[in-house]
Amino acid sequence: MRVIRRPGIQALKRSNAVSHLIGGSASPTAQPIRSAVLKNCQKIYYSSNSELGLEMERISEQIMERAAKLPEGAPLVAKGLLHLGSRAAVDQALSRLQRRGQLLRAGRGLYVRPVNSRFGSRAPSTESLLESVATRTGETIVASGAASANKLGLTSQVPVRSVHLTSGPSRQLQLGKQIIELQHAPRKQLLFPHQPAGDALRALQWLGP
Repeated sequence: MRVIRRPGIQALKRSNAVSHLIGGSASPTAQPIRSAVLKNCQKIYYSSNSELGLEMERISEQIMERAAKLPEGAPLVAKGLLHLGSRAAVDQALSRLQRRGQLLRAGRGLYVRPVNSRFGSRAPSTESLLESVATRTGETIVASGAASANKLGLTSQVPVRSVHLTSGPSRQLQLGKQIIELQHAPRKQLLFPHQPAGDALRALQWLGP
């Protein structure tokens, strides 16, 4: 004689409840379980979103408090703000401030505060940004030979692009719609930075024989 084992009542109830939660048919006894699970999930979702929003606002306020104490053109670097929260939280807060127009993105992980005046809001000057970047990174940044030649009156040609030479890596910075190109240059092109002699040297190198 073959014995057929039938599932117990509790096993059937559990099977029905699981089937109901994943979209299958179920007995009426599974409905309270499904409702309780959904309510708990909604509470967790809304609670986590609310806490995340508050965290973002807190970090944003602290970033703006720090930015208000910096001089014109001084950059805010994402890596220097990690004491306020995780890298992801800091990046999200910076992006949020940029969308609001409270910060300008000058480069990867690099932000500056707009300058507010009675004429409205404007981007910081190129000189102030480059001076701050050079101070922070320790690199030498000078005007290009074309810009130096124009400054000294050796040419009437005005450079179309904003190009500067640097001892650091080549890259681009941005101030509003203006693109600032930083080109790596050998040491001989960076002598006497921010001095008339240096401007003359770079101008002559650009003009050639």
